[in-house]
Amino acid sequence: MLSFQYSALAALALSGIALGHGAKDGVAVDHWDGGRPDGHAPISIMAEHTHNAGEWMLSYRFMSMHMEDLYDGDSKIQPSQAGYTMVPTEMDMEMHMFGLMYAPTNKLTLMAMTNYVENSMDMIITRGMMAGKKTQMKSSGWGDSSIGGLYKFYDENKSRAHFGLSLSLPTGSTGESFKTPMGMTRHQPFSMQLGTGTFDLLPSLTYLNQPTDHWSWGAQANGRIHLSENNQGYSFGDSIGATSWVARNVTEWSSLSLRLGAKSWKGISGDTDNSVNTPMKPKMSSPADPSNHGGTRIDAGLGLNLWHPSNGFRVAAEFAVPLYQNLNGPQLGQDWTLTLGSQFAW
Repeated sequence: MLSFQYSALAALALSGIALGHGAKDGVAVDHWDGGRPDGHAPISIMAEHTHNAGEWMLSYRFMSMHMEDLYDGDSKIQPSQAGYTMVPTEMDMEMHMFGLMYAPTNKLTLMAMTNYVENSMDMIITRGMMAGKKTQMKSSGWGDSSIGGLYKFYDENKSRAHFGLSLSLPTGSTGESFKTPMGMTRHQPFSMQLGTGTFDLLPSLTYLNQPTDHWSWGAQANGRIHLSENNQGYSFGDSIGATSWVARNVTEWSSLSLRLGAKSWKGISGDTDNSVNTPMKPKMSSPADPSNHGGTRIDAGLGLNLWHPSNGFRVAAEFAVPLYQNLNGPQLGQDWTLTLGSQFAW
């Protein structure tokens, strides 16, 4: 399955080569031009551009993700088929991301990011005397932060390539709890925690190309490597992803983009001693079971970039939906993701 995903991504990326070569105002441009609407990738992609020496940039992103429908593999199942007493029916996550970038040289761009997270998960009891009863869990607070840099190693022929490496810092809580319908205080499920609780490496490799004044395309491979278990005794699974996009300048200040992405991530290793699941009752809650995490997903996104030529201010949006999901379940599938953002460089 993974070979199919990455072949599809490669096909989309290579399609950009066929767009042809052009010139700007009759003068050939031999470098990547960040001063146009498609000078940045779709707003959902992180670590996707570098800056010239001395430049700063502040950014804000708002991401809203809605999840619903239980998956076991690539098939949808009903809550009653999950085999657990408590099963999620839907989940919403909202994240406010704040970023800062600075380039001490033309090749090196430093960056830092932090975020504020708000989660809610609706659950239903599927069996026993309380069958049919619904409940909701919520968590909110500051999530994990990251620091790192991007190193540009190629900038010719209207193309640019850079390598990125960041360190995720465990600033988000992994101790969020809730009260069960029976009045007991227990750890919230893994996906409801505000951070990973671990130091993680975030490598990426990005390639950008502007074959004409109106068209551009790019591709990025990225990953997340968890370096240890957290103080709760577990670690989220490592992940690898790839995405590619094509963008078209519609006016001097706007562009549209179409993106295709794939991601594969492993399940959770370890467990938490304060989980609602116990050796005596291991099937109490499906999202609290570490085996119900991990999977593969292919997404498609439609984006819009708006750029103000005179002051370097950008506003962007992207709406993405999954084309395919194969999840270690029972696990909630992703329904849609909306990302909004603004960037100001000087």
